[in-house]
Amino acid sequence: MLYYSTSGCSQAVTLRQAVMAGHAPDGGLYMPTVIPRLPKAFFNNMPDMSISEIAYVVANTLFSEDVDSATLSRISADVFTFPVPAVRLSPGMTAIELFHGPTASFNDIGARFLAGMLPHLNLDPAHPVNFLMATAGDSGDAVARALHNVPGAHVTVLYPRRGLSRVQVAQLTSLGDNVTAVEVSADIAQCRAMVDNVFSDTDFVKEARLTPASSINIARFLPQIFVYFHAYACVRAMGDTRRVVIGVPCGNLGNLAAGLTAKRMGLPVSRFMAAGSMWPDGGTPSNMPRIASLYPGGVNDLAADVTTMRYTPDEIDRAAALCRSAGYLIDNSGATAWQALNDSLDPSTETGVVLVTADPEKSYETLSLSQDESLPEMSAHMKQLFTRHQSSVKIGRSPMALRRLLTEIASNNPKQ
Repeated sequence: MLYYSTSGCSQAVTLRQAVMAGHAPDGGLYMPTVIPRLPKAFFNNMPDMSISEIAYVVANTLFSEDVDSATLSRISADVFTFPVPAVRLSPGMTAIELFHGPTASFNDIGARFLAGMLPHLNLDPAHPVNFLMATAGDSGDAVARALHNVPGAHVTVLYPRRGLSRVQVAQLTSLGDNVTAVEVSADIAQCRAMVDNVFSDTDFVKEARLTPASSINIARFLPQIFVYFHAYACVRAMGDTRRVVIGVPCGNLGNLAAGLTAKRMGLPVSRFMAAGSMWPDGGTPSNMPRIASLYPGGVNDLAADVTTMRYTPDEIDRAAALCRSAGYLIDNSGATAWQALNDSLDPSTETGVVLVTADPEKSYETLSLSQDESLPEMSAHMKQLFTRHQSSVKIGRSPMALRRLLTEIASNNPKQ
């Protein structure tokens, strides 16, 4: 299969070219030239399938022209070595917990699939590729962990000096080896702008052998589709036959774009609730071009499948508190999706699915508690993170500082 640019001014490319480039030359993002529809029999069988089995069928449908079926089966099994449980919160609401992977975040899924694909894209350990990204927390941790000590890959992750939780910083800065954690005296928007500045220079990108590791990379983006099929299967396995509405916490819209792609593949969900801020950090979400490419008819067509709900920080705190009072500990992003579903569902005809994307333990310090509330003790696994040696490179907000660092990394991993 070939992959086209959402900007429409570049030639279609192979999977390997799309993964290695990240962006198209015209600045667009890559999407499959054909989004194949899955047979009805698959959806009928899904309630009896494991998530790794579901992932294999979807991956084989998308990638079989480039990677053989046996390899895709193994990659799918290797990704899902952890459970993805469904928790019934109420008769009309189900939480899908996507945070039981190595870094306790849904980003583990796409990152681990990307890592599994790399050996089959002819990476040369003698010519290391430097995966570069900026993170507000969970995505950088997941990519760094998934690509840690993968031959032929180096990972450079920028993160803002303030804004990450203690757990997120510890996960990112305790790996070492082929992972460079970069603390920047800037906010996340400025960190992302520094990365964008680097990728705008095609000559430098080629010289430093850079490729994006964020969800704009097609090999991280497409695997996020798997969880939507699994979520639908879980609801049907419970015997719930109402129309399925999925609440999606929204940041850069990669997760929502994946859900909409799953719908184009035939997933019979009714609609999506895009919960949170659609334009985080004052900019356009990086995956918006993918959503626009799926809806050439524009906003009116998109509105038939997506309802947008925005909430203030105080409203999100209250939503998380309501979940806790009902006996379910949830992170703020998940609470936002839960609230959006509560505000919009018709329980007589619809059932809601909340995508819970991060373990609340990762951000205990961000939860707003009442005086009589207390949180469960942090798990031994999380506490153990703080015993590891942590190391990061510290730079200012200058794009030139980042370029100097990337040049040094490339020179320490020279071409042979």
